[in-house]
Parts: sequence; C-alpha cells; structure tokens
Amino acid sequence: MANINERLRPMERFKGKEMRQALPPKQLDPARVEQIFTQRKEMLRSIEMDIGAAFYDAIGAKVDYENRFLLGIIESDAKMTETRKRLNRVIKAEYFVQKPLDVNIL
Repeated sequence: MANINERLRPMERFKGKEMRQALPPKQLDPARVEQIFTQRKEMLRSIEMDIGAAFYDAIGAKVDYENRFLLGIIESDAKMTETRKRLNRVIKAEYFVQKPLDVNIL
C-alpha cells in the first residue's frame, strides 16, 4: 500500500508519451510468445546444472504450460474479435421506420 505522505521527485514523474514508451506492448502475438518461450527455455538451460533433475523437469513443464496458455489466449482473443465484428453490424435506418397500423386494411 502506498504511503499517502510519499511524494515523487521531479525526475520520477512521467508524462503520457514517456510512460507509454516505458511500458511493454499490450498486444500479444505468436511471434512475441515464441520469443518469450525461447528466452525462458534458454534461461532454464543456463541453470540446468545447478538444480536437480526433478526440479528442472517441473520448471520445464511449467514453461511449456505457460507457452500453451499464452497461445490459447491469443486464439480466444482472435475468436472474440471475430465474433464482435460479426455481431456489431450497423442496423439500417429502415429498421426503425414505423408505419401506422391502419395502412392497407381494406
């Protein structure tokens, strides 16, 4: 929890453009997921000799699970986007035209 008496120094303040540049990109794409997966596998290989085989396998399984999970998120997001495009069509103005009920009765 932040202390209410704590103040940011001028060099710690960010404006909108600087803040956006400091943040990682919001959108995940398969290339970014593959890059993350490769980086984590390399980090895991770098500590292989320092940890036990069971722990190494457990971490490897976790990294594989995270990779599948991120790819699943991308796939479900693409499906939701497609569904939104399909369902959010603009209704024609003629749909809202109301005709009197007594037209062409006879």
